[in-house]
Amino acid sequence: MHSDRTCARLRWCAAVCLIAVTAVAGTAQEPWEDWNWGAQASVKFLYNPAWQIEFERNEVRFLSRELTYVFLPSSSRWLIQPEAHEWEELRIGRISTSEGILGAVPQKERERKTEGIGRLRLQWSSSSEAFASLDLWTREQLGRAWFEQSKKTHGRPPATPEALASELHVAEPRIADWDEDSQSIWLAIRFYAGEGSAGLGTVVEINKASHEVRLHQPDELALVSISRLVVVGDGLWLATERSGEGGQGPGIGLVRYNVQTGAVDRVPEISSYITAMARTEEVIWIATVEGFHAFDLGSHAWQSWRTVPRLELAQSVPVMNLPGAGLRGQIPPARYEVRWVGEGYLEILTPSCADGLIEISRFEQLVHWNFWQLPGHMAAAPKWGNPGSLSLFNSPVPNHFQARPSAWFLRVPAVATGEKLGDWQVVRACAGWVELPADRVHLSIEPQD
Repeated sequence: MHSDRTCARLRWCAAVCLIAVTAVAGTAQEPWEDWNWGAQASVKFLYNPAWQIEFERNEVRFLSRELTYVFLPSSSRWLIQPEAHEWEELRIGRISTSEGILGAVPQKERERKTEGIGRLRLQWSSSSEAFASLDLWTREQLGRAWFEQSKKTHGRPPATPEALASELHVAEPRIADWDEDSQSIWLAIRFYAGEGSAGLGTVVEINKASHEVRLHQPDELALVSISRLVVVGDGLWLATERSGEGGQGPGIGLVRYNVQTGAVDRVPEISSYITAMARTEEVIWIATVEGFHAFDLGSHAWQSWRTVPRLELAQSVPVMNLPGAGLRGQIPPARYEVRWVGEGYLEILTPSCADGLIEISRFEQLVHWNFWQLPGHMAAAPKWGNPGSLSLFNSPVPNHFQARPSAWFLRVPAVATGEKLGDWQVVRACAGWVELPADRVHLSIEPQD
């Protein structure tokens, strides 16, 4: 964390402090406010994305912290095995390439502050000296690249790129992933973009024969980290990421990068946050926070599956917009998708919908993030007024952090109905809360349409 804060950081802190003060010094608690909105059990049970892919005999194994998802290509069957895994995120560690063990020398924070340069030094384990010292971005570059974005995210954006550059913290470059082909070693670069920090989307290419280094920094990827990388023919498949105060989330999705022309093409089949990528000779395998994908390099055909927590209802049950609040109606017996697990309550997708108002700026932010928020961040947030949630109101309110919502959905998308009331948008969310325990929920892997 940085000791000096930008204006944006101060405004964020003020908002969080306001939430905390409201929770302590507010009016008398209502029954629904006593419920644990965060629900650590939900994070553990519902959020187990695969962070590593392995190929073993005739199996494709996707490893998460608590589970192993096993795909059997011969029968197109999935198995879910309870199995804990531990591994360290690749940052500046040692990479075992065909040319030897490659490492990155950590950059000193004082160097970044005084020189205003994000620098990456590379060295082979067989040598005590770095063979490359790469200036990936400068403070001036960051000011120009991030200026237009700052107009959208700052309450009072800087007037010029130079003014923005003077406020920015230069992020430390980190190696997030790597791959190699017969000619080059490729490094995906991640940077922290929270609390006034910034970097540039970068891929580093190291020529195996000469050890010469080339930087790839397409304009389309300037504001996102490259979190996963796979070499395919004369191009790269890149997973993009936004890394900030709330953790990691989706950038602009999956893209194909043509090394020769510099063209960047988005892959529309995947919009969710990508957590792992790997390939065999015939197939690229991709894990996301929502499931799994396979792209056949020969036929160019996709296969996709979702990891779905399910609730089986044998009889009708009441549904609510808020846990413990007034009833909205009944939902019939059926199989329902569970989106969050609370203490005695389940958030599920429902055939009936709830309408309400949300601030337009807040709605645009949720749409930008594909309504996806890191569950661990939500679990650690205050009981209500959670900045990661979809909070709907019956009418505009002066400060939605202090007002009681009429509906609250943690991980549910909403659709605008077209109506607007000043700075507020009418939206519809087809979800609700039912009073049932977590042991009624079962995990399944299902084909995605």
